[in-house]
Amino acid sequence: MALDYDRFTDYLETCATRDFRYGVFDCFIFANEAVKALRGAGFADDMIGRYANNRGRLYARTYLNRIGNADSLAEFIDGRLPRTNISRRGNLVMVNQTSLGIMFGSGIVTLDNLCGTTLVDESLAVVQWEIDAD
Repeated sequence: MALDYDRFTDYLETCATRDFRYGVFDCFIFANEAVKALRGAGFADDMIGRYANNRGRLYARTYLNRIGNADSLAEFIDGRLPRTNISRRGNLVMVNQTSLGIMFGSGIVTLDNLCGTTLVDESLAVVQWEIDAD
């Protein structure tokens, strides 16, 4: 499957001034939409919009457990995408056990804590998943 990096770049431009907000525009939503831009479907389209409330991350984790039968975000994604040890552009990446991003160029595109996106060093990748595995 060929990944659509033009559509991904267009998506990144729309993220440039968006404010971070759990359940509305957080790393999970950012990563799912980035995967959707790259391959046409997200890895968790069924989860988007279903965990937003004032408890943010705690509620999201409870929801992952209930709906995805997973105790962690990594375990949830493991049920949907294959892990890989090979760093490759387009991979979904967990950064520092707390955030998701996409491997792109010489780093990982992830959300800034306040607004927009940022590029962090690929050495911060804890886990990677292939999004184009057939």
